[in-house]
Amino acid sequence: MNDRSLPPLNWSAAVTEWVWAPVPVVLILILGIWYGRGVRKLWRAGQAWPTVRIVWWYTGLGTYALVTLSAIGAYQSMLFSIRAIQVTTLLMITPQFLAHALPGRLARDTVSAATRARLSGILHSRTSRVITHPMVGAVVLLGTPIALYGSGWYEASLQNPILNEVTQLILLLAGGHYFWTRLQRDPVPELYPHYVSVALTFAEVALDVVIPLGLLMSGTLVAADYYLGLNGAGGLSVETDQATGAAVLWGLGDLALVPFLILSLNQLRRRESAHAAEIDRELDERQRAESGSIGKDRPLPATMRPWWEDDPDLASRFKPAPPDRKTRRPRP
Repeated sequence: MNDRSLPPLNWSAAVTEWVWAPVPVVLILILGIWYGRGVRKLWRAGQAWPTVRIVWWYTGLGTYALVTLSAIGAYQSMLFSIRAIQVTTLLMITPQFLAHALPGRLARDTVSAATRARLSGILHSRTSRVITHPMVGAVVLLGTPIALYGSGWYEASLQNPILNEVTQLILLLAGGHYFWTRLQRDPVPELYPHYVSVALTFAEVALDVVIPLGLLMSGTLVAADYYLGLNGAGGLSVETDQATGAAVLWGLGDLALVPFLILSLNQLRRRESAHAAEIDRELDERQRAESGSIGKDRPLPATMRPWWEDDPDLASRFKPAPPDRKTRRPRP
C-alpha cells in the first residue's frame, strides 16, 4: 500500500503531502457532530458543560486527523519511524484527550430515561466488571503493541489497506478502553482505589521500554523484506529508520504516560483529602450530637470531661456535691 510517487520525506513534504483516508474522515465527522449536538442539547436544557471538555474532545479528534491524513498518514507505510509516531499517538495520546472530554457522561445525560436504564444494566453487568478491571486495561495497553510488533500483524497491515484501517481502530479502542477505565470520571461499573491506578501506571512507564529495547538490541529488522523492497524511498536507510522508530516509541510513549501518572497522583491526593474531610465532618457531627444529648442525669463522655475527674486520687476531691443536698452552716 506504499506510494512510491511520494518524494523523500523532508520539511517541505512534511507540510505539503496529505492523504485521503475515508475511514478516519468519516469517523472524525461522526464523532465531532455527535459531541457538538450533545453539548448543544445540554446547553438548551440549561445544564452546564465545561468548555475545557469541548477543547479536549476536538483536540483529540485533531490528533487523530494529524496522524492519519497529514504527512504522517502519507509516509506511515514507507518509514518505520513515521508509523511509530502514528501507533503511539493512536494508542496513548488521542484516546487520552478523548477520555478527558467525558463522552460517556455526555451520552448518559443526553439519552432518554429508558435508554439510560438499559445502558446502566449493561454497564454494571458481571462481564463489564471483568472487562473494565484495571489489570485488564494494563494488559491491553501493553499487549497490543507487543502483538503488533512481535508477530506478522505489522507487516500484513503494511501490505493490506483494509487491515491497516482495522489496526488503527484497534489501537484507538485499546487506548480508549485503558484511559476510560483508569480515569474513572466517566460512568464505570466499579470504582477502584486511585493508588491501584498509580501503582499500575508506574509499572507501565517502566515496562514501556520493552518494545524499544527489544527493537534496538535484537539485531533484526521488523518487516525487513517489505522495507528493504522500498530501496530507501522514504529518505532513510532501513537500519537508521528503525533505530529512530524505537526511540520514538520509547520517548513518545513516556511523554504520554508521565503526564497521566502525574494526573493519577493528583487525583489520589484529592481523593485522600476528600476522604479525610469526610471523616472530620462525621466526627464533628458525632461530637455535636453527644453534646446536645447531655442532660442533668447523664455525665459528660470521657472525651469531654476534664482529666482530673478520671484520676483516682483527685476525683473525690473535686467531686461536686449532689444537687439536692443543702449545705449547712456551722453553729456559732
